[in-house]
Amino acid sequence: MTDQQRYDTLHCAGYEHMVTPNLDRLAAGWCLYTHAHTTNPVCLPARYALLTGMPGRAHGLFRNSHEPIRDPSLPTLPGLLSTVGYRTAAIGKCHHRPVCEHHGFDELQLMEEVPTCREYDEYAQYLADHGLGDIQNLHGVRALLYHHAQNAQMPAEHHPNAWVADRSIEWLHAHRNEPFYLFCSWIHPHPPRALPLEDQHHYDGTDLPEPIPAEGRPALYGDDADAWCGLADPESERRRIRAFYFSSITMVDHHIGRVLDTLEAIGQLENTLIVFLSDHGEMLQDHGMCGKQTRYDSSVRIPLIVRYPERFRPGAKCDDLVDLLDVLPTCLDVCGVTYPEDREALVGESLYATDPVLDRRIIFSANGCGPMRWVMARDQRFKYVYWYWNGLEQIYDLEADPDETSDLVAAGRVNPDVLDRLRERALRYEQRWGPDNVINVKDGLKSFGRHDRTLSKLRNSKYPHGASTEFQTFGDGRPDEAGPRFGQEFARAVAGLDTRSSPFETMLNDPAWSADIQVVWQALDSDSDLRACLGLTPKQDGGDV
Repeated sequence: MTDQQRYDTLHCAGYEHMVTPNLDRLAAGWCLYTHAHTTNPVCLPARYALLTGMPGRAHGLFRNSHEPIRDPSLPTLPGLLSTVGYRTAAIGKCHHRPVCEHHGFDELQLMEEVPTCREYDEYAQYLADHGLGDIQNLHGVRALLYHHAQNAQMPAEHHPNAWVADRSIEWLHAHRNEPFYLFCSWIHPHPPRALPLEDQHHYDGTDLPEPIPAEGRPALYGDDADAWCGLADPESERRRIRAFYFSSITMVDHHIGRVLDTLEAIGQLENTLIVFLSDHGEMLQDHGMCGKQTRYDSSVRIPLIVRYPERFRPGAKCDDLVDLLDVLPTCLDVCGVTYPEDREALVGESLYATDPVLDRRIIFSANGCGPMRWVMARDQRFKYVYWYWNGLEQIYDLEADPDETSDLVAAGRVNPDVLDRLRERALRYEQRWGPDNVINVKDGLKSFGRHDRTLSKLRNSKYPHGASTEFQTFGDGRPDEAGPRFGQEFARAVAGLDTRSSPFETMLNDPAWSADIQVVWQALDSDSDLRACLGLTPKQDGGDV
């Protein structure tokens, strides 16, 4: 599993700019699903959907938060396999709440995005054991550089992408003679994309696809989105961000190949069900946005490849509408394990069901709670979206408009039958699987009215609010060293990369953002000036920067 990898990043799927030889090798002997979706395009709820095979109402997670799972007794894929004798392990990012909750895994070797202490993170402990314990921003600098191209803070042999493969290879050799379930989870291409020098140039000289233009973006993204989302950046900066995104995928592809080679070396390649997927996609400047959490295909569609020689025809492609909820029942089906009959029935279905009953002509995705929530219902041609922000409805004809640039509702060109049909399916989905407060029983989908905070700053900026205030620290060293240490890693991250065009001041001069950042910075190092640690000119009272 990768994190935040969009659907159009596999060479084998027809995207010729991509360098993915090992994923192409998988697809040659596997089944490639060309229309796979996430149930929720943000990390934590997507991962719990994969883990439990159930949507948000069952596990209680509709957005990234610190809330634990609603029902701790909910069956999980590793738990069900463990009970029938499988050895189960997760290596890499899990994003469990609480962080060390096993959820049925026999073993966790964690590598989380922002670990709070070394004792909870095996990768952080590994770096300390190898003389690299002074590094604070293990996966790149988040504050101010979240969507920027960055240099890694460690050499390639100790990079997070290498670590996941190294630990997975060791584990496979140790358990080669046992039935096993191994979850190998890379953080890339999730931002920050901090790469070692040798992996920064995979796409030099390559013609990269241009982002989908920003025209037609809904008003809820605000009038100031261009500055926040990087549309004002020079093309060289925008291209480098896209190139680093693709390069991080190519780097992970190399390490996936090492894991596959190990399966072949220990004689288990042909006897192993292998699933490759991501939790959600990445906007990557499409529609003038960064990040995820949107209903556009760039965010909700994911790569999915499934291989098991006895069940899946080599080299096949399938355009069925499938999603993360189908993975658990597929694994149980192939392994001959039955889901507990005393639990609520699974929503997904095995991709190799001999007598399928699921309607694969329609798929759903949804995100958030309250006024920022939206729900999507789509078939092979039309995509319907309902925003609880002012009750906004949208429909896109994906056959005539695959880039989703023309909203048929706004243009007054929507077929009423299509609108009624997909709206009714979205309502039924929300009634069954949405949060408790989003349905008005008499009137259908609820409207929360307009909201005074725009999505350009909250979600789809180069500087999203959550990451902007994340100054990684393990509490090591003296408090007055924290600021300078951050400044040193900030400088290391951008060394040799021209950031003169990067509008850091856009965020630092925003009253709300600056106040939030300063609160966190003061707690981190009250004696150091943030601008000075970043190498920026201090702001004079009453004057310009």
